[in-house]
Amino acid sequence: MQKGAIISAFCELHGTNLESIFGRIKKVGKYL
Repeated sequence: MQKGAIISAFCELHGTNLESIFGRIKKVGKYL
């Protein structure tokens, strides 16, 4: 549920940079 909230928050702040955001999430996911 936290990931969904974080993703939605990023979408609201950076709706035009979804690709870069998901790329960052994937990188962070490796550490998690």
